[in-house]
Amino acid sequence: NCAKLAMQFDALLPGAAVPEYTCGRQGFFMLMSMETQVDTGKMNYIIRDHDKELFEAKKAFFLQAGQTLNEIYGREVCEVSVKDQYYNMYDVIKDNMECVNVAKAAMEKA
Repeated sequence: NCAKLAMQFDALLPGAAVPEYTCGRQGFFMLMSMETQVDTGKMNYIIRDHDKELFEAKKAFFLQAGQTLNEIYGREVCEVSVKDQYYNMYDVIKDNMECVNVAKAAMEKA
């Protein structure tokens, strides 16, 4: 039953690493949607962390959760894929903060 498998996958993730139990710059796993039938299912998560190393570790943990289920059942019952959408913009602009300085100056004038 894919609904139960989906619940097992979610239970493998750290229970305290969800938006409702984190604050500020703490990272989290957020289940955005889940659709299951008896023989198929799909779950969509957001994985977020402001620290690049912690972000990569969360992605690896997420992938390992799928492998753990496959090992438990002795066959591939869970396929996990991770698609990066964007990173913390600080890493992109930290060496050239001109755009931030222009925005700050504009706000100070307003």
